[in-house]
Amino acid sequence: MAGTRSSAIATPPPQVLLIGVDFYEPGTEILNSRGQPFNIRNLTGCVADVTKIEDHFVKALEVPPECIVKLTSPVVSSQTPAGPTEPAERPSERPTGENIRLALDDLLKSPSGTPIYIHYSGHGARAQTVWPKHKGGEKAWDECLVPCDARCGGRVIRDLELGEKLYLMSQKDLLVTIVLDCCHSGGATRDDEDGDIIFRGLDEDWTDRDIPPIDNYVLDILCSRKPAKVNQGQAMNWLKEPSRYELMAACEAHQLAGEQGQHGLLSSELLKALKSAESNLPTHGMLYRRLRGTLMSRRGNQNPVFSGNQMRCFLSSRAAKDVNSIQLMTETHGGKTYVYIGAGEQHSVERGDKYRVYPWYTVDFDDRTHIATVVVTDVEPTKSLVNPEGDVNSAQLRPGDIAILHQRLDKNLVALSWRSNSPLPVDIIQMAKKFNCAFVPCDQSRPSFQVHVIGENQEFVLKDRDDKPIPNLPTFSEPASLFVGIESFERYSKLKDLVRDERHLIFDFGIDSRPTTTTRRITVSPGEKFTFRFENRTSMLLHLVVINLRPLYGIKRVYPSVGAFCGAIEPNRAIPDPQFAAITMRDDPLAVEPVVDLFKCIVSTKPFNFDFMQQGNIGRDLGTERRGGRGISRGTNPLEGLFRGDDDDEIGLWATKDFEVCISRTTNL
Repeated sequence: MAGTRSSAIATPPPQVLLIGVDFYEPGTEILNSRGQPFNIRNLTGCVADVTKIEDHFVKALEVPPECIVKLTSPVVSSQTPAGPTEPAERPSERPTGENIRLALDDLLKSPSGTPIYIHYSGHGARAQTVWPKHKGGEKAWDECLVPCDARCGGRVIRDLELGEKLYLMSQKDLLVTIVLDCCHSGGATRDDEDGDIIFRGLDEDWTDRDIPPIDNYVLDILCSRKPAKVNQGQAMNWLKEPSRYELMAACEAHQLAGEQGQHGLLSSELLKALKSAESNLPTHGMLYRRLRGTLMSRRGNQNPVFSGNQMRCFLSSRAAKDVNSIQLMTETHGGKTYVYIGAGEQHSVERGDKYRVYPWYTVDFDDRTHIATVVVTDVEPTKSLVNPEGDVNSAQLRPGDIAILHQRLDKNLVALSWRSNSPLPVDIIQMAKKFNCAFVPCDQSRPSFQVHVIGENQEFVLKDRDDKPIPNLPTFSEPASLFVGIESFERYSKLKDLVRDERHLIFDFGIDSRPTTTTRRITVSPGEKFTFRFENRTSMLLHLVVINLRPLYGIKRVYPSVGAFCGAIEPNRAIPDPQFAAITMRDDPLAVEPVVDLFKCIVSTKPFNFDFMQQGNIGRDLGTERRGGRGISRGTNPLEGLFRGDDDDEIGLWATKDFEVCISRTTNL
């Protein structure tokens, strides 16, 4: 079964705002830092982006034309030596600063529950913030969208100004999807070496200091919440509630958003994805994984960014079950296409493993819906080369399609010991193999775990290799939950044991303003709040993830909160509040004392992904269904493959720091 059908977009119909800016009107009102008029080069593919999206929405998705507002400024030819001075469109149809603001205000008139789609293709810029009090100082930046009249009186649209509009939309229960096909920071466009690719960002920081009129109450709300996507340092601060807004941005802050062949790369791949789904409406999570797979195959240095509710269907209020699956990627060398899955050594992928491949928008995974079976032939730290079986050839597989583990080889098994007076059932032996486990005699091999069967209900109890109880580990009522628990405990243990010190990476990681103790532990009361602090003290851009390892063996990424895989912290910069949200410590009566949460900070000189490690508490938040599972490996810690440096140069230099937060169950700390 594929995603939701397009008939889902019936009542109320979506309201669509499309903004495409190719032509920027000449003017001298805004000067650069050298006192000269700003040089904003024209683009070539922005109007084409939104025009093609409009055509698809109307013809394929049956969005009523009257529900679409399109503001465009195409480049026009001119007979005068100076060139054209204004767009060919009527003034009311141009993407001026005033028209964009009026169109956003009109969206606020939509009925509650209306899906809202906003698409901007044009230049992005950054400017010194006009809200230093709210953004943490004069050195903070505002991210901006650049209207066609920016050089002649039209104000750029700053992040918190757009944030106010989205906040007001959330108060009306409007369901917003916003696509930004532009660079996040104008300074990132310098020194490009990509030949025929044009980048959508200004060469200099914007200097206009006009302050948009925003209510202080709304500013306080916007700047006190944890951003839904904070991987760009202080970029993209307008999206504050990921359950309300879905953001797809063309690239990370330190990367370039390109256009090639009369279209933007993000817009082009988004349109291809929607067309390939035909009349199905995929979820936002499916769309993002598809876009990431295709863009990384096409241009490896442009990684799209997503924030929001992955389960909501595109242009719909409906939600579907999303799957955290592995993507297919392709590379072409010497006229031959090579297919990879986006998982490698750190996912415990092994040569000979078999994966079933499904269309990228698939929801139900069974024998009827898979399109190919592929076999792993070579494993790298973050990806694995695969070859299709049977009559399927590599050229038929598409980037962004979904790969689900189907069969593993009998090696690197987790050894278990069966401690029961009753014989070991055949079905449990078979299930153990699916989870990369095997039962061994205690007198012949030292097992990793001892499995006991107790009580009239024949519940399973897991003990360590020395047959001692494991704190906070529950009993398991059925074999499936037992093996999911074993897999989750192994994942937790590997992440907890991941430790590295790198002398070239100097940074501070601690808890709010409290001094860092030698034990790196603080004690709090149940319900007490605290925030983290992080400062990059190197001359390099550092990528950051903070993970919470819970007392009941849950794993949750707490920074960035959603969407982005990791944060990007500029050299010699700190992350001020509220970039880190306050964490409220809640006591779990099922946990034995001491109740300790471990927070692990992981930094690297290149982006990395720890999303595959997240899980709920064992026996409480975990289900028994495994989709795209990776099994368990007993070899060296596979997480270290995430950070290959020197020879492999996958991630580069990396380091970790831990901090423990102990919950006191007494009144006196």
